Amino acid sequence: MTRWASTNRNGRVETFTDVAGQPTTARPHVHTIHEPDGHVTLIATTRDGDHPHRVELTDPSGTAVRDQQLRLGRLLNEHERNRDQRSR
Repeated sequence: MTRWASTNRNGRVETFTDVAGQPTTARPHVHTIHEPDGHVTLIATTRDGDHPHRVELTDPSGTAVRDQQLRLGRLLNEHERNRDQRSR
């Protein structure tokens, strides 16, 4: 597991946000990757490291990115709740 909530390498900015949209280094999280060309990829990561959801955006507004982070956070919450119910 990484120990950073955000990084900037050669103009590529990556952040991890929890299901409520706050910075985190823990799972589950939404991994958001901003490429220098404006392309943004968002990847939902479960506590087990699975990636059930992925979104690709082309030159989005900050609001569009935030909306997708929160939407994927809600999907992760649902995924984790369903996983917990199946394990009972």
